[in-house]
Amino acid sequence: MFNKASDTLSDYYYFQADIKGNSSVPDMSGTARFYPWLDGTMVEIELTGMPTRNEPFAVHIHAGAVCEPEAFTSAGMHLKNTDVELEVSPERHETNIKNTQNHPGHMGDLPSIFSNNGYAYMATYTDRFIPRQVEGRTVIVHSSPDTFTSTDTFGSRIACGVIRRMEISKSL
Repeated sequence: MFNKASDTLSDYYYFQADIKGNSSVPDMSGTARFYPWLDGTMVEIELTGMPTRNEPFAVHIHAGAVCEPEAFTSAGMHLKNTDVELEVSPERHETNIKNTQNHPGHMGDLPSIFSNNGYAYMATYTDRFIPRQVEGRTVIVHSSPDTFTSTDTFGSRIACGVIRRMEISKSL
């Protein structure tokens, strides 16, 4: 990540969404972090206060920029390849974006996250977007698992967070 002895952490950044649940899961909260990595993004999500049933919940990046309670409809639809501009930024290790991938359907589809007695953690890598392409978008957690089909069978929106840029300001 650092190329020279003079590099500082202030030269780098990540993106974060602070996720909050709606009234059906008022204690649900957590973070989703998006780090530039290779030619894509490392995604890390940690949630507490989830429904205690030990099963997966769909997680998607949505195209909207607002998390208005209760149903989070202001978050818009799933982020699609057509919703973002492609960019190339080799100085940030964001050298290419393989925006032609269409699995599991939309650019913003992520693997489901599994609740274990109300706690969940997931880390995954994707080359379908770079972090700057999701800045200002929303992360939605749904009430059901994703079936990875073209039908919307992942349940209602139970939690939401807006993705914001976070600067790393410590020196090495």
